[in-house]
Amino acid sequence: MYCGMSRGLPLESNGLRVLTRVGYGRVHLKNYGAMYKSVQEAVAPELPRGAEKIARAHLVLRTHGKTICRDTTPLCSDCPVSAMCAFCS
Repeated sequence: MYCGMSRGLPLESNGLRVLTRVGYGRVHLKNYGAMYKSVQEAVAPELPRGAEKIARAHLVLRTHGKTICRDTTPLCSDCPVSAMCAFCS
């Protein structure tokens, strides 16, 4: 990712959760691989170009998922993208 060799946007569970909640890909509770692939396909057309921008996107999604869009007790009232989030009630 940092040297520009990564294809797509490398995601871990926090970033993946954020993207599925705002409508990218499909949630597959029993198949993490299928969910990961569906999110990768959905975000591909919108990815920035360049290693620095991909790394930044990865870190922003990871941080947002760890601090605001948490798996349990998300802080939807503090979320800057809550208007586009299917999870936020």
